[in-house]
Amino acid sequence: MIFHYDLAQAEPIIRDYPVYDASAINYGEVLAMEGAITTAENRMFLQSCNAAVIDNAVGIAQETITASTSASATGVTVYAKVLINPFAVYLCEYSQHADDDTVNTAADTAGNDTTATFTTDREGDWIYVTNVGSTTAGAGNLYQIGLSNSTTSVTACSSYDDYMKGTSTSDTFIVITNPFSALATTGHTDLSAATGYSGRAIKGLPATGSGALNILLNYIQTPQLGLEPLRVEQHSGKNYSSGVGVHLYADVQLMSHLLLGGTGARVIG
Repeated sequence: MIFHYDLAQAEPIIRDYPVYDASAINYGEVLAMEGAITTAENRMFLQSCNAAVIDNAVGIAQETITASTSASATGVTVYAKVLINPFAVYLCEYSQHADDDTVNTAADTAGNDTTATFTTDREGDWIYVTNVGSTTAGAGNLYQIGLSNSTTSVTACSSYDDYMKGTSTSDTFIVITNPFSALATTGHTDLSAATGYSGRAIKGLPATGSGALNILLNYIQTPQLGLEPLRVEQHSGKNYSSGVGVHLYADVQLMSHLLLGGTGARVIG
């Protein structure tokens, strides 16, 4: 994810902080002071956030640090540049990695229905059929959800569902979250934990997540379109080049930023 703007119109505030990760700190990932203090590293260093929690966030890594194993006992310390604005809004892509896709379990000749286990009341969210599961069926279909059918399937808005391809049980999809929506008290949008995406891309779940990530606005980008805000009358009910070169993004805000109080349950040790 990258800095997009600041709600307080502040300039980006970037500072060097000690970091620790057993493998690496990646550019664009959320760094936090979260979880129980079980090691000295938990106490001393910023670490990669839990992608399904995202609490007590401090900021976003502005560089990749491949050797990020600071050592508390020796004082050997690795630093990373971290953007710490508490009111920052970041542009974050929805992951289409296989680990973050959901299988469509029932074929639909019109592509208007998607079947899987959903949380109820997904109206206003969007379905995008990726080209990960299949490249020949409904890949590239995009629609806004107009009806949740209990927890078993969702249906496209009936006025904007005309130009999609039929889907198969080989298709996989992601869910684009409606701005300011929440299905749990802490939010419900997780970050991806997939290799190469961890902590820096959105995991589009059909069921409730627990991540403290707030969606402000969604965007689409294709080879034919620039970066455009996602609009039902313009983008819903269409197939976008069988999913080739399609990217979906959101403006996101870290709901549990430590400079705004975090979770209120910061571990002291």
